[in-house]
Amino acid sequence: MTSELPARQILAVVLGGVLLCSGTQSHAVDSGGDQWQGRYQLIVFDFGARTQEVPGGPPEVYQTCLQTDFGYDVYQNHLGVVRYVLTRRTGARKDSLGDFASKLVDHGGGTVTLFLSPSTAYRGRLNQFPITTGRLESRRLLGFDCKGVEIRYEDSNHFKHVRQTWTAAQTTFKESLLEIGYIYDRDRSLRELTVGVITQFGKVQSIEPSLFEIPTGVSVSDESR
Repeated sequence: MTSELPARQILAVVLGGVLLCSGTQSHAVDSGGDQWQGRYQLIVFDFGARTQEVPGGPPEVYQTCLQTDFGYDVYQNHLGVVRYVLTRRTGARKDSLGDFASKLVDHGGGTVTLFLSPSTAYRGRLNQFPITTGRLESRRLLGFDCKGVEIRYEDSNHFKHVRQTWTAAQTTFKESLLEIGYIYDRDRSLRELTVGVITQFGKVQSIEPSLFEIPTGVSVSDESR
């Protein structure tokens, strides 16, 4: 089984950097209007195991941890629809982007649309599985008091998901300023740790409306109904 000790050490270091950069210092800029623009950083750690043959002895198993970093520009219109535009990806993950692709989040409609390629997209429900929730200790991020919530659910592959989010109070910005996610396999071994943080955001007068539309020529597989 994958030990959670390395994950805890990694999380402590990453959060230390995140909280040091944000803390009580405000990176939010108010230029008027009721729309928002910002930047989002996502760090993904994939845990696994690698077997190495040993001459004359049993094979040795090593724990592995692969890190991938993603950067996004984030936009929210006056209807509360949020668009994430992937701007960079560095690190180990080489498979399809999946949940880490550019996306469109409609909080009012309860859907998320993932842009998997220039011609294909997938739309699903924000909450596809029965969830349980709990409260977490508040944090001070980017100059805002943020309420903490923990969400737990099990997906169709019987993988357990734990998601901890902190959202700024007293703003119309819909997305969490900090999100920590854990995915456990059927053996309850930790397989993935994600840390996502809004590093900068603020109100703006206008945003290009086409950012919140499905581009012409994109085929959407809709499973949100």
